[in-house]
Amino acid sequence: MGYRLKAGAAAVDITPHLGIKISGYFEERIARDIHDPLFAKALVLNDGDATLAVVVCDLIGVERKYLDEAKRIVYERTGIAPSNILICCTHTHTGPDVDDMGYGELLTRKIADAVQLAVNRLTDAELGVEREDAVLRLLRMYEALASVLKRYGVTAEEVLRRGLELYAAEAERRAFTRS
Repeated sequence: MGYRLKAGAAAVDITPHLGIKISGYFEERIARDIHDPLFAKALVLNDGDATLAVVVCDLIGVERKYLDEAKRIVYERTGIAPSNILICCTHTHTGPDVDDMGYGELLTRKIADAVQLAVNRLTDAELGVEREDAVLRLLRMYEALASVLKRYGVTAEEVLRRGLELYAAEAERRAFTRS
C-alpha cells in the first residue's frame, strides 16, 4: 500500500475588540483602530499513522498556560495529541496583550477552531520540494524594490542594472576568497 498524505488548512480571525492593550512597546498603548485583521492559521498533516498540527498566530507571543489549554481543547475535539501540536507566533509588535480583557481565553478557543477546521478539510495531498536559482531570487527582490522606488522617480531598469552589478561583484568576491 502506498504512502498517503492528507493535508488541511484553515485561518481563523483572532482580531480582538477595540480598547485592548497592545503589547510590544515600553509604554502602554490601547487599540483604537484596526489596520489589518489578525489570524490563527493552522496546517494539519496526516500520513495515515500520525496527525500533526502547526498553528501560526499573528501575535507577539503567548504564555504557556494558553498554549497548553489550546492543545487540550484541540485534543478533546480532534484527538490530535498535544505533543503533535506546534503553536508559534509571528512576533508582531502591534497585536493585543493576550492577558487583557479575557483575550487569552478567547484565543485558546480560536486556535482550537482553526485546527478543527483544518482537520475537517483534510484531503489528499502531495509533498514537493522546489529549488530556486539565486539569480532568479535576486531578480524578484529587485523587481519588488523597483516597484517601491518607482514612486521616487527611480526606474526598474536602473534598479535591475545596479542589482546585477552588485550581484556580479559579490560573485567575483566570493570566487576569489574561497580557500
